[in-house]
Amino acid sequence: MTASLIPTDRFSLGSLRMLSLRDTVLRVWEEQLRGTLTRTGALSHPVLIDTMPVLYERMCSLLTPAYFGRDGIDVSAIAAEHGVERANLTDYDPEAILAEFQIFRSVLFD
Repeated sequence: MTASLIPTDRFSLGSLRMLSLRDTVLRVWEEQLRGTLTRTGALSHPVLIDTMPVLYERMCSLLTPAYFGRDGIDVSAIAAEHGVERANLTDYDPEAILAEFQIFRSVLFD
């Protein structure tokens, strides 16, 4: 597993289990994006991944109530930032941005 981008020293067992799947979830998400959305073809890996590792880790932290309360995490702000960057830096339209998040949700639940 890649080193964490946020402090995880007080993560619950559930948060740590979810975090241990981060690289797999993001890899499968990228594979599905590239296989589904034609607009991803021209995007490099770093541009495609963008803020998703941070978003994923913040979602993991939501399973640790004490961590969430201490840090005041706003997952929606990170997701909004990702969407804005997609809209500004790529040829994504609103439907493609929504499809990207729907694919992420599907991979996460799988």
